[in-house]
Amino acid sequence: WNSRQRKLIARSDECDSELLTCDVVRGGGKVVCGDGEGVVNVFSWGDWGDITDRIPVQSEVSVDVVLPFSDDVLLMGCMDGIIRATTLFPHRPLPPVGDHKRSPVEGLCLHRDSLLSIGHDQCLRVWDMVVFEEQLEALRQEEEDSDSDGGEKKRKK
Repeated sequence: WNSRQRKLIARSDECDSELLTCDVVRGGGKVVCGDGEGVVNVFSWGDWGDITDRIPVQSEVSVDVVLPFSDDVLLMGCMDGIIRATTLFPHRPLPPVGDHKRSPVEGLCLHRDSLLSIGHDQCLRVWDMVVFEEQLEALRQEEEDSDSDGGEKKRKK
């Protein structure tokens, strides 16, 4: 919206489901939007027509809040109360970060080594992200090991 000209700057094409939340990721190059059908829609900044990618999260469970954890990891608060995580490009689901016990997650905030979450149960929850970071590092190490093993096997042939 251009407030001086009172004119819309850009608008995306209609999506398959209602968009409930959005945030900017990948250094400002991508915009992620959670929808009511359990998908995160990805737009490229400046290309607001059609979505450029879709990340299926959980069918029939809305993604009510998204929060970048890092350049390549996205946290998602869902209607079923689970705080999910996925890597971006490529999309790989990660272990859940927390669970509100079926109470929809409506807000997420990172502060130091903690994730704060709120939901319909009228409670603020604090999650220790050090354990999550350790799990991420272990997964990255496994990927590096499997990539290097694959390269060695190819060279031996």
